[in-house]
Amino acid sequence: VPARSYVWHNVVIGGGGFVTGIIFHPHRKGLIYARTDVGGAYRWNNSAQCWVPITDWIGSKDANLTGIESIAVDPSDPDRVYLAAGTYDRSEAAILCSDDQGRTFQRTDVPFKMGANESGRFNGERLAVDPHQGRILFFGSRIDGLWKSADRGATWNKVGGFPDLGRGSQPADTGRSWLRFRQQPVGIVCVLFDSSSGSTGIPTPVIYAAVSTTETNLYRSQDGGASWQAVANQPVGLCPNHLVRSSDGLLYLSYG
Repeated sequence: VPARSYVWHNVVIGGGGFVTGIIFHPHRKGLIYARTDVGGAYRWNNSAQCWVPITDWIGSKDANLTGIESIAVDPSDPDRVYLAAGTYDRSEAAILCSDDQGRTFQRTDVPFKMGANESGRFNGERLAVDPHQGRILFFGSRIDGLWKSADRGATWNKVGGFPDLGRGSQPADTGRSWLRFRQQPVGIVCVLFDSSSGSTGIPTPVIYAAVSTTETNLYRSQDGGASWQAVANQPVGLCPNHLVRSSDGLLYLSYG
């Protein structure tokens, strides 16, 4: 029988969990990331017109990190991207930091919990990079409050000036029998830097954060996150789930 050679390739599955968020870099056309609740994160390859998995290096012992709670890009550096990784709040969580668009990562284990496959997973984004000072990041957690890093995600400290909302954020019954016994707080769902405030090289002073509750839910800091106040005349009765700033300076919030 003549010898034959074979070439093996990965089978394209075409899925990997719900796609819970799509993040565009604000200054690099075609640089897009997607996060999923259990299937890791992806980067869009604009030339090949396909999605490239960027978390397939995560092994089985760290399977909880394949749920991506949030993604943040650095507006001042297109090569930097950050993943908030943690599928369930009962297990490990980490911030994964990359300076090469997700080809390699540095892992920082964090004390706050995440729930990429829990209630409110389509909200966001919880993780944000300061557009004027890329070393600064904020993360809004589900049950542990607001956190800040001043060294590109290497270390994290809790923001003491943010209102202590405890576990009072809007819980939800997932309807799944295996989760029905758990009420899942959603917490701080959006963090947004107002890029129109401040200047390059100086920490952005104005920051917004939205909390998943039907009561007072939108807060603003005007001193770089040291202190926070509720935004006046805000709508209540529904939970905020997305907060974005358009190029003309308007803030858009969606509620549900």
